This record gives sequence, structure tokens and C-alpha cells, in this order.
Amino acid sequence: MTSKQVYYYRYIFSKLGNKLTSFVLIFSLIDSKTLSIGPIISIFLFSLIPSIIFGNKIKSYINKYNNLNVIIFNEAMCILYLLGIYFFINKNMIMLIFYFLICLSYFINQILDDYIFTKIITDEKEYETLSKIDTILSIIAPAIVGIFIKYFGYKIILIDCFSFFISIFVYYFIIKKNNIYLEKLEVS
Repeated sequence: MTSKQVYYYRYIFSKLGNKLTSFVLIFSLIDSKTLSIGPIISIFLFSLIPSIIFGNKIKSYINKYNNLNVIIFNEAMCILYLLGIYFFINKNMIMLIFYFLICLSYFINQILDDYIFTKIITDEKEYETLSKIDTILSIIAPAIVGIFIKYFGYKIILIDCFSFFISIFVYYFIIKKNNIYLEKLEVS
């Protein structure tokens, strides 16, 4: 299997897992007793706050360390944050704190993943294909969550844990196989 194929599979599985987590949280908040719109808005805001507030600070922080270690550490932390979300799914405030932390880790990993992406996916057609896959997953993820929550409850969030676990090995495989050196990032 080539690095591009491995990356495609990781990308699909990871994106699906990330989208499932967001929708599981929304479903869990809708099921809560208050039915308040505040926690639901928080889910969307928490996904934006890291890039707005910490954008350039995080890029300079990442440059202080080995980027491969940062991306693997963040993937491992995402697993812990997701487990925190899973165990505190009925405690909105604690769950939202874990969600904020995972959004921060998502942002850090997105910066590094974009760098790896440009080293592996060089063809414009491949980029368009991955973009279409992301759009399709955005459409089908809510339906999948609804179906799976009915049968499995909120345990579906563990799929995202598994996606991060897989990502750790895929990143390591791709970077080592292609001798990609994760050099310093340009801070814009």
C-alpha cells in the first residue's frame, strides 16, 4: 500500500470520526433536560476559538519542538480528551471543557497535517477528491450519528478515539517511509 492510499484511508476515517464527535455532542446536549441553545452554540464556538485566539502563538510554540512528536502527542491527547467527553457526556460544563481542549488539539494537528498533506498529495485532482470526500462526510455524518446513537448510545464517540489511534501509526508510517522532515512552519 502506498503512502497516498494510507493517507486517504486515514483522512476518511479521521474526518468521519471528528464529524461524529461533533454531532454526538450536539445530540447529547439536545437530549439534556434544559434544551438550552447555549451549550449547542458553545460546540460551534469552541471549534473556532483556538484558531482565532491562539493562531500564531500555536505556530511559534510548535516550532520549538520536533513536529512529529507534537503531532503524535496531540493525537494521543485527543484520545484522552475524547474519553473525558465520553465519561462526562451528561455533565455539560465538564464535557465542554474537554471539547475545548480537543478543539485546541485539532487545530494544532490541522496545522501539521496540512504540512504533511502538501508533501504527499501534490496533484490538484487528488486534492479535489479529498475535498469532495470531506463534503460527503459532512452530509452523511448526522444521519450516521442518529442511527448509531439509537443502537449504541454515546459509545459511538469511541470511533473517534480509534481514529486518533490509527492516525498515530499512519503519521509515523508516512513520515518514516517518505523521509518527510517536518521542518519549521512559517508563522504568518
